[in-house]
Amino acid sequence: MAVDEKQLCIICAWRGNCSKKFSGGEVLHCIDFVRDVSLKPPQEIKKVNILLSGRPGVGKTTLVLKLATEIISQLRLRPGGFYTHETKEGFFRSGFKIFSFDGKEGVLADTKLDSPHKVGKYGVDVKALEEIGVSSIESAIADKEKDVIIIDEIGKMETLSERFKEAVLNALASPKIVVATIQHEGNGYIFQMAD
Repeated sequence: MAVDEKQLCIICAWRGNCSKKFSGGEVLHCIDFVRDVSLKPPQEIKKVNILLSGRPGVGKTTLVLKLATEIISQLRLRPGGFYTHETKEGFFRSGFKIFSFDGKEGVLADTKLDSPHKVGKYGVDVKALEEIGVSSIESAIADKEKDVIIIDEIGKMETLSERFKEAVLNALASPKIVVATIQHEGNGYIFQMAD
């Protein structure tokens, strides 16, 4: 096996602590699944869009950040785009921060944010979304040094911005690899992305 190629179980995505795998030399295979996939060297990777969906709290962002880490460390690909992280007050979620891969951050939504844009109990800062999230997508599309575009997430808050919706469509149509999380249920735009 080449140094820059890893065999991944498509069920557990190479969990180091999986107790259901057995070794066959350098290649690990899951006894519960007989078909493995491999990560190829960057020059062999063709255009692909990966959209991860699931209910809130199942770990979509965690998985995207782990994928980003692997993309950077194993494949030597350079990501652009953004990810979000929840903020808490005590034990309760109070909002979301947004972080770009070029080091910008801001408040995307908060229960105390006075905004004309609301999703549930959260006021949404569409300006922060556009200045950080949308700009990072647009920049990653244009930047020849960026190989992968991370979008976390395509959800109700983000689709309040027409500029965001256009940037996502442009990213998906671009020659760059896109890894995105998408809300499990949502509006017509979200359903369009899921098709």
